[in-house]
Amino acid sequence: MSHPKMHQHIGTQTVLLTLSVRLCIALALSACSTPQTPSTPSSSPSSSSSPFLPPPPAITPQPAHPGRLWLDFSLGDLWSINLATGAVISLSVPATVFPSQPALTPDGAHLAYLGAEKTSADTSSDRYAIYLDGAPLLPINGDLSYADPALSADGRQVWVTRIGVPTGASAQHTSGLAVQQVDVASPLTARLTITEAYQPTLSPSGDWLVYVRITQPLSGTKEIRVRQLSTGEDRRVVSDTQFYDVYAPRWLNNEQVIFAATDGTLAQDVSPTLPTLLGLIFPLHIATAHTWSGQVWRVQVSDGALKQLTQQPLQAPIVAPAPDGTQIAVLSGEGIWLMQSDGSQIHLISQDGGNGGIVWTD
Repeated sequence: MSHPKMHQHIGTQTVLLTLSVRLCIALALSACSTPQTPSTPSSSPSSSSSPFLPPPPAITPQPAHPGRLWLDFSLGDLWSINLATGAVISLSVPATVFPSQPALTPDGAHLAYLGAEKTSADTSSDRYAIYLDGAPLLPINGDLSYADPALSADGRQVWVTRIGVPTGASAQHTSGLAVQQVDVASPLTARLTITEAYQPTLSPSGDWLVYVRITQPLSGTKEIRVRQLSTGEDRRVVSDTQFYDVYAPRWLNNEQVIFAATDGTLAQDVSPTLPTLLGLIFPLHIATAHTWSGQVWRVQVSDGALKQLTQQPLQAPIVAPAPDGTQIAVLSGEGIWLMQSDGSQIHLISQDGGNGGIVWTD
């Protein structure tokens, strides 16, 4: 990929790390290769419009598990699954983008997602915008892109990861990643910025934020932190020495966070020519090029106490807690899993899986 403008005003460290993030997302979107509001999907079921993209996932109905799963495989479609019946709906999205990383308000009334600029039926550029209810909310802005949307309960605020360094900002010793809070009414003005951070998610109460922080941009070491929005209190809950990498923290309830972590194990390497830097800094993103093997963990926010929830290696697991926090859905390369919040009774409800995003709503 070529980024002539970025190379003009972003330092070498920022270029390497920002390109790593962009390339990792692009790999997921192209390797196999405006929604309505969530209450008005396009069709059910739907088959993929491109031969390069997978069909909708088929799941075993779960009558005892009410609610809906919203997910993607980072391959060009967003799906809504009725857990009780197994019915799958394909959501309509603009034809110009590949959607990924769905985020919803708890009532399912508002849907945000990352839209990767489409260059062909099965490939995308390295440019990403944020869409809300079918319309661009944070468009691509020069060298800046956006990812990891998270919505407030009322849908009026969005937390995102900004990728890139604004023109004129210092680019030395930085990853080029930052968490930003924006109002839907004025999205181009950030209310709060947390540098060296990404993958934000709000607590059910709305007063705490969890995110991943890069502690050493060149080595790519990461920790999980929480911030109280009303006071600004910010503290580490998972150290950068405890795991090789951590990914996609989600609030199980107001006191506990679940996340994926790996010791660096790769179950399969089908692309040994990829730059070493990508595997070092963002191994969890490269699920379509490297199949990383990880586990699901839970951490107590008050004291950092850890509990391992899964006991078998999973390929690139992404977690989604149930609205009441009693259960967890997991999207992995093997398929879609359900388990109790303590890790018990884990079972596979679909053999259709992959890298992407997943959310559980009522």
